[in-house]
Amino acid sequence: MQAIVFPLTLMLGGLLGGALGAAATVILYVSLIPDVNKTLPADQKITTFTVDLRLPEILRQHKALFPESLMRTTFYVLFVSAAAVVFIALAITLLSVPGRP
Repeated sequence: MQAIVFPLTLMLGGLLGGALGAAATVILYVSLIPDVNKTLPADQKITTFTVDLRLPEILRQHKALFPESLMRTTFYVLFVSAAAVVFIALAITLLSVPGRP
């Protein structure tokens, strides 16, 4: 049986992209959501299970409440960086596959 060769570029890109994405998620749950929840009535508080559906609303509300927030900017930078790193690693891996025309 032969082991599957996993490209180092893809592995490192996935790890770095995952770490950046995890950091963005921590900022979202630890800083942005609690800031927005402080201003909402009890029946409208954002729960952990509704974040995916309400993410644009959360970011809009946070921007209205804290227009100069560095945390929101950091969230955006980490989120976009994570996607870019994973995409670039995948592209490099696909372009370096032997046998491509």
